[in-house]
Amino acid sequence: MSSSNSGGGKDHFWTRRRAPESGRNGDRAEAARATTRGLTEDRKALVERYTIDAETAESHGPHAPVNLLPRAATGQTAAPRANAVILPETRRPELPTVAATDDWAAGGIRRATLSALLILSSAAGLLLVSAADALSRSGHRHGGVPFWLGLFAIFLPVTARLASRTPTRHERVALLVLLGLASYLVKVLRDPFRFLYTDEFVHQYNVLSILATHQLFRENPILPATPAYPGLEAPTAALSALTGMSTFAAGLVISAVARLILMLALFFLYETVTGSGRLAGLAAALYAASPHFLFFIADFSYESLALPIAILALAAALRARPPSGLSGRAWLAVALVLTAGVVVTHHMTSYALIATLLAICLLPLPWVRHRLRRPWSVALVAIALTAAWLTLVARETTGYLSPVLLGALRETIRTAQGEAQVRKLFQSHGGAGQGPAWEHYLAFTAVLIATVGILFGVRAIWRRYRDFPAPIVFALAGIAYVASLTLRLVPAAWETAVRASEFLFVGGALALALFGLWLLERFPGRLVRFGMVAALALLVMGDVISTTPSATRLAEPYRVSVRGGTLIPQAATAAQWAGRVLGPGNRIAAGEADGRFLLVDGRQHVFAGTNPPIATILKTRGFPPWQIGVLHRNGIRYVVTDREPSGGDGANGYYFFRDRRDKALSRARMKFPRVGAEPIYDSGDIVVYDLPVGLMMGGHAPHRRPGTSLGR
Repeated sequence: MSSSNSGGGKDHFWTRRRAPESGRNGDRAEAARATTRGLTEDRKALVERYTIDAETAESHGPHAPVNLLPRAATGQTAAPRANAVILPETRRPELPTVAATDDWAAGGIRRATLSALLILSSAAGLLLVSAADALSRSGHRHGGVPFWLGLFAIFLPVTARLASRTPTRHERVALLVLLGLASYLVKVLRDPFRFLYTDEFVHQYNVLSILATHQLFRENPILPATPAYPGLEAPTAALSALTGMSTFAAGLVISAVARLILMLALFFLYETVTGSGRLAGLAAALYAASPHFLFFIADFSYESLALPIAILALAAALRARPPSGLSGRAWLAVALVLTAGVVVTHHMTSYALIATLLAICLLPLPWVRHRLRRPWSVALVAIALTAAWLTLVARETTGYLSPVLLGALRETIRTAQGEAQVRKLFQSHGGAGQGPAWEHYLAFTAVLIATVGILFGVRAIWRRYRDFPAPIVFALAGIAYVASLTLRLVPAAWETAVRASEFLFVGGALALALFGLWLLERFPGRLVRFGMVAALALLVMGDVISTTPSATRLAEPYRVSVRGGTLIPQAATAAQWAGRVLGPGNRIAAGEADGRFLLVDGRQHVFAGTNPPIATILKTRGFPPWQIGVLHRNGIRYVVTDREPSGGDGANGYYFFRDRRDKALSRARMKFPRVGAEPIYDSGDIVVYDLPVGLMMGGHAPHRRPGTSLGR
């Protein structure tokens, strides 16, 4: 809205929205004239009849149906307050409707045509992404071009439409649903055959355990903390049992529902905090351009479901006060139920929700002279539920999180003091590089755009919403997101910082949306609009590049057709052989990637990683007594070796390097035959050794089952 239509700037979009002060008296007639200055006659009538501000009135067409809050239940028209604002954190009930004229039908046809074009654009984008994945599976190197074009076709038109004044509230919600589901399908097209991300193996194993035993909280040998949070696995197992779906198909459905809830919850939260549907829609769309939104938040993991529930719980907690469509007590009940759902679904998300609620409750606003309602009841219940769950059910969580967080803190301090080496950027934890130099420059540009936009948006939040605690907390979260970018230089902290961005960018997206709307209203020319579209394209590309290695961005061959048959990866084949020949439940030591396949496809009790130090045992040539002691104490009967190196990280899953053999792994695997271990399976790269009973003297390993032989 330009300043010419805002009464000299007094009712401009950027005018500070002040909280009501008790005892404020003013000239109501002058306030009414200030509120309606610059509007057409029909818009003035709306302002006189309904409690809205000039921006809301101007955003509706002359003959469009408008859902607004009536001024008074009686037939008399009350004089408007000064500036006639709608407070943040309060939703306007959609009660009366202004009568529409015949022109509404034409406007509806135009909106329907535009909506159809946006759906067509998203479908074309998915087609391009599918073509890019197909090219990558077949070995072509130029799948990146259709991939980026497909992302642009999905993100840019929808976001540009959401930035406009003309869409109705329902249209904005529908566009966010379209954007969320289309972006989710990008991940599905990448992995259409099975779950392949790191955490997906772990949670699929938990689902299989629930289906097999009909019990919750079953042991998970690779990630013991996950069974204590069954909020994701329980509905997935129920859906699989009720419908006959595979656990993979049921997991895809649950993940799609989680993505749908996420987009709706973001809009709901931003609208609650700001009171603006336009700002809420744009902020939710910009969150979709955040790091890890495309792949990591879309995977089958407990955080992918807990985050949407937490955002919805926060919005309900902020609306747990009149006036609202539901009573304050009803919203409070909804917030408490959703908070309980977060507690039983994911540990870190529950901690982030508590931190946000406490920040809103404790943030001092000494310049506000009236009493503010704070969500203390929800915050206290969240603390009590989390503490009880951590004490009674999820005791393993402390031991799981403490080494990660304390290690990240120590490494950050050492790096800041110059005692530790700085992490090399654009390098995955597993050793995969992240593309050519032009991608690196583009990622730096995206970081610069996000930083500048968030900082300017934080200033806008301060000017417009500093009388309300929730927007200020969101601004602080945006600043924290910018600060967390520096932690990507710390080897032990970069993954923690990247995962924290999922929570912090909720505030960053609001700041970016405010900055974007300020640009659109201050500089309404086409050049600025084109520049914003280009900036959004760079932001989407940069976030994907900076968080997803080029080796894992597109689909890799999983099933290969040869002479009418189908070949699957050696790790999956070995796991299926182990489940079929050895039977489930054997205690097996394996590498991180192979261990995930053995866990899900073979239903084995797998030991992998550094606790116990299986990775060291599989990579070193010698066989010192402490390694034998590790195998003995854990009752490990079989060892799986793989001379094809794998890489991976918690955010991008596991991947294998093409046509590359590791000499160190090949030499290390030979120590097992030297101590009498028998190779009972050999696929070329993967060998399964049966450890001799003498080596495991006093251990828990059973005698070799009869009938096992060398597998091919």
